[in-house]
Amino acid sequence: MAPRGSQAKLEQLRKVVASIAGTGIIYTTTVREAEGGYAWLAEAAESVSRYHGKLAPAAREATQEAFMSGATRLMVATNAFGMGIDKPDIRFVVHCQMPGSLDAYYQETGRAGRDGQPADCVLLFDLNDRRIQQFFLAGRCPSVELAQRVYDALAAQCKEAPAGVTLAELKDALPEGVAARWK
Repeated sequence: MAPRGSQAKLEQLRKVVASIAGTGIIYTTTVREAEGGYAWLAEAAESVSRYHGKLAPAAREATQEAFMSGATRLMVATNAFGMGIDKPDIRFVVHCQMPGSLDAYYQETGRAGRDGQPADCVLLFDLNDRRIQQFFLAGRCPSVELAQRVYDALAAQCKEAPAGVTLAELKDALPEGVAARWK
């Protein structure tokens, strides 16, 4: 399916949710989209919970329990939801945006139909969704400038300590903004 724009996606999501009985997971790429989808479905009187990394741990636990117990039919979530989820009666998984990788898509869709009964997986695709994934990817790969700065720092440190350099020493040798990206 290739709806255009947020409203078109929400309308398509509404049709999917209304057409499939049983529980379902609706994956979004960002917290903002998870909150928006949750609010929209709740306003439409759907039995829905939400899950993302910005919720307090107690809230995440409560919403997960509500979904797992069947107290809510739908879970709108980022990819923070899913590890350890083994609910056999999930009838559908909807991706409202393109997942980050084929592996992520495979893993997330694999949560549907674990009881051996039919299940549906739907991707609401829009070419604009690629920008979100490109943004996330840009943060994962170092720039040429960053790689050069790390190389220069390593080269300088290795001259002083030919036996090697610890990560802490490398962090100290790099400019403050560069080293802050490493935990």
